[in-house]
Amino acid sequence: MEFELNGESISVENPDPIASLGEFLRDDRGLLGLQLACKQGGCGSCTVLLSDFEPTEIKTSSLSSIHKPVNSCLVPLCSVDGKKVTTVEGIGSVKKGLHPVQTAIVEHHGTQCGFCTPGMVRNLRLYYIPFNLLCEFLFFVVVYWSVYLSAKNRLFSS
Repeated sequence: MEFELNGESISVENPDPIASLGEFLRDDRGLLGLQLACKQGGCGSCTVLLSDFEPTEIKTSSLSSIHKPVNSCLVPLCSVDGKKVTTVEGIGSVKKGLHPVQTAIVEHHGTQCGFCTPGMVRNLRLYYIPFNLLCEFLFFVVVYWSVYLSAKNRLFSS
């Protein structure tokens, strides 16, 4: 089976039919940006972007790309044959340069312990609008609103 991982072609001989994509990425490829916390698809810390192709028109052979976030702990490794997988390492890094979504998180202190941050980056990257100011503004609003609601619930719940 073959698929593309962060722009690199990967070939897996005799893949384990019960192995998840997340297990393969962490254990075999050493990509530690994704976490396998709950292994039930509830926490989102294992999120990767999965890209597939579909014909744009029945009469032509041109293809259109479809991108969607998936919980890699629930995706069987064998199911990604012929597809593209993007992890947080494929989005950006300190060495290669950060993506604007990652930069916004850093500049606005948009993380706590950091455990779920890679999953958030992968999801936000999918919906990223390539206007840096707009992206940073929207992310700031989300972070601000989250902090506000957390503080409000804490103050008024007792």
